Amino acid sequence: MVNGSSNVGQIGYARKLFDEFRFLDVFLWNAIIRSYSRGDMFKDVIEMYRSMRWARVNPDCFTFPSVLKACTEFLDFQLTRIVHGQNGKAIKALQMFNQMRNTDVKPDGIALVSILKAYIDADDLEQGRSLHGCVIKMGLEHEPNLLISLTALYAKCGQVTVARSFFDQMEAPNVNMWNAMISGYTKNGHAEEAANLFRDMILRNIRPDSVTVRSTVIVCAQVGSLELAQWMDDYVRKSKYGSDIYVNTTLIDMYAKCGSVESARRVFDHTSHKDVVLWSAMIMGFGLHGQGWEAIKIYNAMKQARVCPNDVTFIGLLSACNHTGLVKEGWELFNCMKDFGIEPRNEHYSSVVDLLGRVGYLDRAYAFILKMLIEPGVCEKGLSKDLGYSLIEINGKLQAFHIGDKTHPRAEEIFDELQRLERRLKEVGFIPHTDYVLHDLNYEEMEENLSIHSERIAIACGLICIALGTTLRITKNLRAYINCHSAIKLISKLVAREIIVMDANRFHHFRDGCCSCGDYW
Repeated sequence: MVNGSSNVGQIGYARKLFDEFRFLDVFLWNAIIRSYSRGDMFKDVIEMYRSMRWARVNPDCFTFPSVLKACTEFLDFQLTRIVHGQNGKAIKALQMFNQMRNTDVKPDGIALVSILKAYIDADDLEQGRSLHGCVIKMGLEHEPNLLISLTALYAKCGQVTVARSFFDQMEAPNVNMWNAMISGYTKNGHAEEAANLFRDMILRNIRPDSVTVRSTVIVCAQVGSLELAQWMDDYVRKSKYGSDIYVNTTLIDMYAKCGSVESARRVFDHTSHKDVVLWSAMIMGFGLHGQGWEAIKIYNAMKQARVCPNDVTFIGLLSACNHTGLVKEGWELFNCMKDFGIEPRNEHYSSVVDLLGRVGYLDRAYAFILKMLIEPGVCEKGLSKDLGYSLIEINGKLQAFHIGDKTHPRAEEIFDELQRLERRLKEVGFIPHTDYVLHDLNYEEMEENLSIHSERIAIACGLICIALGTTLRITKNLRAYINCHSAIKLISKLVAREIIVMDANRFHHFRDGCCSCGDYW
């Protein structure tokens, strides 16, 4: 229909049809680019090509004839060479641009957009800033496409405040501008700002595209708020992206990382077309929650559906076996990778070593390392120790606590609740594990030190702030400590609540005195 509309001169209608499509693949991009080319609308050809690259759709042999024709019509040989070098070869494009600057030919806005994209690909902020100066000297700093490129450059390179200043200059930022800013916030650890920006976008009635939606779903996973995740899921289901397989894949990952593997499974079951990435996301989700057998069941169903696993599938499976103690099953899965033509990577090898080491098979683990077909890497348990903290979601907002933290407005009530919990734990015979506490403390000091760990404070806060019977969801940045793990098991029974804790390795579902990990983590 896009081609047919352009054949009869209805290019505006062809563009309207193009904008209505949910899934913009290379064939649709080629159709609209060809439509503009037939209508001698060469600036639009270059603009659509630029948008195509921003959407991360790779051009093919049918894309370039129209684009290069447009460059020819501009009588701009240097621009033609730059477009020729943008095909995944940023360094070559930059070399061409340097040659161009040594001639009398001055770059125009289109060339500058292309070069800024190359600097973005090369993560070269210093040269990008230099080109920004060139843009200002040429009086093009308010040109919309250059503003988008400058926003993306500074955002990707971590200068989100500068990027936001460009974003705020535009009266009506287009969807690419919003995407650049949301992506910049996301990649630089400002997930909450990215989520707020998406909400602002919706309030302004600006239609997001698939890239916007996927980026924001990833943001929700980073924030870790189940309430925000549910809001995002509700938005997706009401939008035209409800059947988008890429969006649904990120929803599965989001729910798994926000502590609800049941919701992740619901999205998985409701997705009609399942590719290997979506199957793998569900397997990874079960692995994250220590449900090894469920991950293996999904894998078997995947094979029955005749979907071939990839290397990521096996990373998820080995991780799931790792967190569940399924040594035999993990070993078999590792060995069957060759049946699918998959060469093990460091991540696969390290999972097997961890799997063997956790159950005490240190000799087997060492022998396995010596027989590896690749050079062993340093797959970082991590040798540095961050300051521990725990987050709990209360009324849609995340609240953070450090060990002994008394900065909360209701700190007095929280510590009263902590003391009540400690008394009840002692009454049922709980004995603290003091083996790994600093040895220069006496026993009473050790007990007190253990009882005010950040996750214990977060639980006490949840008990006084969240309605009875409601699940408490806590995120901890470090691995769960054995004493707190044992204490939380009993607390879940004493207060008759499910308590879900995500530590640095996985999720723990505490219910009625037991943990989903079976004390194996």
